[in-house]
Amino acid sequence: MLSSYSTQTLSALLEAFPDFRDSVNLQGDYFSIKLNSPSGLPFIISSENDELTVYFSEHHCHFTSVDEQGSVGGYPLDDAEDAIDYIRKLISGEVALAVWTKDGNFSMSSTYQIKDGPWPIGANWVTSWLWRCWARKRKLETIKWSS
Repeated sequence: MLSSYSTQTLSALLEAFPDFRDSVNLQGDYFSIKLNSPSGLPFIISSENDELTVYFSEHHCHFTSVDEQGSVGGYPLDDAEDAIDYIRKLISGEVALAVWTKDGNFSMSSTYQIKDGPWPIGANWVTSWLWRCWARKRKLETIKWSS
């Protein structure tokens, strides 16, 4: 049986994305939604451990609230709202994924606003210099929801 957290977040997600309904898997007290993006990359949403985690290709984001008592998942509808906003931006093409590799091995990934590009902006000169030194030896691949 799904936890209260999972029940509430799943309901909100399916209201926002009814097409996800056929991809829902119930796994004890949590759910997962597994599908492929139009670009063929894996896309997963999970409520395991009373936190929403959204996976896209090599990247994942956590949407987790903590209540006044310090309990994880204290505000499930807030978590769902934040995840829905992120997913909508990903699907619409407003955000994309930047994946850095070194010698063919994964280094890091992050999402970025398409309008800003994958490189940090507004950083001070030290941060900018450190970032350029780190990135110099790495390959950047940008990944979008749709190819």
